[in-house]
Amino acid sequence: MASIDIGTAAIVRGSFITTNQTVIAVSNPANASGKITSVEIYAETSMTNVKVATFYVKPTYIFTTRDYQYLGNVAEGAKRTFTVDLDVVIGDYIGIYYNAGNMYRDTTGSGYWSITEDYIPCTDVYMDKLDSKTISLYGTGATPTAGGNSIFMGCNF
Repeated sequence: MASIDIGTAAIVRGSFITTNQTVIAVSNPANASGKITSVEIYAETSMTNVKVATFYVKPTYIFTTRDYQYLGNVAEGAKRTFTVDLDVVIGDYIGIYYNAGNMYRDTTGSGYWSITEDYIPCTDVYMDKLDSKTISLYGTGATPTAGGNSIFMGCNF
């Protein structure tokens, strides 16, 4: 079993991104396929109705949700960690939607894609890229275990 990571560190940053947008992190796409089991978010102010998702990109800037999960509210003032169960394929991106509050971001970095309104889930949606910005959204997980759950038939143990 190998580790998977996706997104960028959930830390205090120099600015924040406002509400009612679906935002997908450009930096650090998934390094392997499997399950994202933990998501970290750093809210500048409390965030409500939060959803996180994995996305894959078709032609440039056209996104489809691979998997998503509703988290509820994210309290401000510290990195918050949530247990999730999200399918991910190598090269996927992590994204978020919330309808109130602010999430930390920097005005430097690889950028992010965004669109106004809730597009989690979505199919074939065009999103604008904002260069030189980084959001505080990070996920980790693991690849499937080799050999998995073997079934031994007719064996006496």
